[in-house]
Amino acid sequence: MNLNIHQAAGASVGQQYEQQQGSRRLWAAVILQAIEDWQSGSLRRREEAERFFFQSQKDFASVCRSAGLDPMCMSEKIKKMKEMAKQRPVFSMLQVA
Repeated sequence: MNLNIHQAAGASVGQQYEQQQGSRRLWAAVILQAIEDWQSGSLRRREEAERFFFQSQKDFASVCRSAGLDPMCMSEKIKKMKEMAKQRPVFSMLQVA
């Protein structure tokens, strides 16, 4: 009987871990989509992503934590991406066929 209790407890822990991993992956995908929108989305999506990254600190921090990421570290990386984008010439962003 004890073996069944231990097996059930192990299965429960495994299920909780899988649920946490699934949730982290989902929130990481939200961040990745926001980065993609910010870099190459429509004007509306770029503006929404810009607000999310730079004006919605509470929401951004909450999403980062839900993804298992450090909000401060992510914020710094995104700020660096913004600075790098500013330094790029406009013509390099255009694709020539």
